[in-house]
Amino acid sequence: MVMDVDNNSTKSMDCAVRINGALMNNYQNCLAILIGFVQRLEGENKRIVIKTTDNVYVQVMLTQPLSFILEPDQLIEAFGIVRGGSKFECKSFAHFGREESKEFDCESYNHLIQLCITHQQRYCIDKTDADEQQSELVFQTVDNDFDIININEQQQSFNDNGFQH
Repeated sequence: MVMDVDNNSTKSMDCAVRINGALMNNYQNCLAILIGFVQRLEGENKRIVIKTTDNVYVQVMLTQPLSFILEPDQLIEAFGIVRGGSKFECKSFAHFGREESKEFDCESYNHLIQLCITHQQRYCIDKTDADEQQSELVFQTVDNDFDIININEQQQSFNDNGFQH
């Protein structure tokens, strides 16, 4: 379920970078996507404390209180702006069910983030490039390998150690 928590949201994802907790200091005041597991709700349900996929605690600040309860260890994906080392201003978020949360592979996800950051020039640099590349580049996961397919080029495959083969 996706919840828009910002009445002023433009509904466009623009060019958000997918990060984990360790990368937050590098992306202050930037549009980002952050995934983590709910630890607790605070401030009259206007703050969610999450533990990111790399075990960093982050305070996800909402613009309005939640009208429902999130369960401990429930996985959420937040879209918003990094506002400091451990603060994230949430524009919208999606929350996942109990089974999806239990089955989520944090290690593979962190590996994907590292690949995205390392090869950032191939992906979303600005909105124009993102629009052009959206139809050309596709991520696939096969047996814990990440395959990057460019329709106009040959397939590149990265194994668990990040080496191309």
